[in-house]
Amino acid sequence: MDTENLIYLTQQIQQYEKEYLDKVKDSLIHLFQESIEICVYQYYNPKVYMRTFNLLNDIDFKFEGNKLVIYSNSREMDYRSYVDDSDVSNYVSEWVESGHNDDSIVQNQYHHYEGRNYLEYAKELIENEYELKVEILTGQFIQQN
Repeated sequence: MDTENLIYLTQQIQQYEKEYLDKVKDSLIHLFQESIEICVYQYYNPKVYMRTFNLLNDIDFKFEGNKLVIYSNSREMDYRSYVDDSDVSNYVSEWVESGHNDDSIVQNQYHHYEGRNYLEYAKELIENEYELKVEILTGQFIQQN
């Protein structure tokens, strides 16, 4: 096979991949939301505040070439710290995924928050359902792109 045919075939495969992901993106987003529902919202019921469900409802996506990137768009929301009322929007997704601890001796979820690992579970759901290769990207990647 010559170079020209190889380039053509590669382009056709990439176009097919993008079209396929476009067809299944709503289902992939639903699996992502299901992971948040199970790992985050069903984990406990808060007694001090009412949930906004913003993390669940602010799922977004974008195509990068023939790849589909699904992410929580919490950076555009106004998440306020319960401790000091500062804007923590840039940290919410990462804190929920990985957890967070500060120097406080107070032992509660506002100072010592256990990670919920919803991204890992979403990856598992999507790979099992569609046999797709799934990568977990950090918040830094999403923020830069």
